[in-house]
Amino acid sequence: MQYDIIGFCSENYKDCYEFSIESWLATNARKIYMYTDGWSDDTRNGRIVFINITQKDTSWIKNVGKKLDCILDYWEQVDSIDNFCFLDVDNYITSDITEVFEINKTIGLTRIGIPGKTISAGNVFLKKCSISKKFLTDWKVLHEEYRLNQDWPEDHWDVAYDQISIHNLTIQDLEGPNEYQITSFDGNVYNCEEMHDGAWKDKIKTFKAKILHFKAHKWKNDSLVKEIKSIVSTYANVINVIIAIDDIHPEQGWGLKDDKCMEYLDKLNKEFGAKFTLFIPSNYHGKYPISKYQSWIGWLRTIEYFELAAHGHYHDCRSVGPGECEMMEHDYMSACTRISDCLDEWDKVGIKPKGWRMPGWLGTQGAFDAVANYFEYVAIHDNHNDNISFKDDIKVIRGHDGIHETDISLHDDRLMFQSHIAGDWNNNIWNEKNYKQLKFSLQHLLKNYNLVFKTMDEV
Repeated sequence: MQYDIIGFCSENYKDCYEFSIESWLATNARKIYMYTDGWSDDTRNGRIVFINITQKDTSWIKNVGKKLDCILDYWEQVDSIDNFCFLDVDNYITSDITEVFEINKTIGLTRIGIPGKTISAGNVFLKKCSISKKFLTDWKVLHEEYRLNQDWPEDHWDVAYDQISIHNLTIQDLEGPNEYQITSFDGNVYNCEEMHDGAWKDKIKTFKAKILHFKAHKWKNDSLVKEIKSIVSTYANVINVIIAIDDIHPEQGWGLKDDKCMEYLDKLNKEFGAKFTLFIPSNYHGKYPISKYQSWIGWLRTIEYFELAAHGHYHDCRSVGPGECEMMEHDYMSACTRISDCLDEWDKVGIKPKGWRMPGWLGTQGAFDAVANYFEYVAIHDNHNDNISFKDDIKVIRGHDGIHETDISLHDDRLMFQSHIAGDWNNNIWNEKNYKQLKFSLQHLLKNYNLVFKTMDEV
């Protein structure tokens, strides 16, 4: 099930964003919408969307009140989806939270019914529907009433307008008409917090908390952060999962929009949040230059769970090399020329791929050295490429377990399922049998692990 995370971070809280954002990216969230007062972080990957909604302000009481504006703005975004949550930026996520959206029907909240505590406005889970929209509208009205009637100084730092208004609105509804159909989520798991550090650490251990609230600037305490991350590592069981697909090109049955193989990928994304790195030859067998198929490439680019990566130019040999292993007939200099030809095609469709895999999985040492000059990472097969040395300035991503296999293993603490989009000569192609096997494998893994799906450029 797809979901988005949204948050607000003013520039004076940017260090908190730096602390928490990697944990948000480690979830299966489709996108993260970060609302700001003008700043952005262009160094992150494309899953983060920065939206400026306000001028800079250092007043805490004013800034925390902007979450409703963020939620309502997201609701109207063309790209928004039905399931999303707002999290305060000092929330650290320990593992994926898809199950929240499978349970929530309208509005999901934490800290309901805890004596001496207000309901949290910093962890709000939503499903788009008329009921949740009315809740937001009513919350906004009550929030503005409190803002206009309360005479708080700008340096006020305690419970704010957003918190009082969501608390009172929720309590009135739960004690009366229950028109909002609110779901109560355990704050020990989805909003775990304590002022006393020792009690907080005990609570995290006991409840295996999924969302940790580093309130009162606790993220600045390096020793505390280290202790808590150590506790989380004992129960989170997080494994990153990569699914790679070779030989995608614009030929019927090999990755066109209506091909059955592409339907299987969409199903896995909807079922598990799976993502895929597509390795695309730039002119497959000299017949399919991607520059001649702009609409096809454009369609692939619109699918957020795809990464487009390079997989040679022709994906076959032009002189004396073995079959499909294009880069086995190149030394360093000729490999640079061939890679330049490949990148020229990619440039014509407006893409600079970050990653490369050798066609046929083989290449000479000179070819691998050339690849390091042009790409951020190279994906390799441990056994086929065990005779190759790699330069320090390129990331090497290893793994070769087929989507059809049942005996799989970790590579650098992650799983990488390898496949080919089609081709009767391959065992790991995207047919119904292999789709069902991979689905079974993922279901089995989920019984013991929190799976976080990533494309290779996110590793």
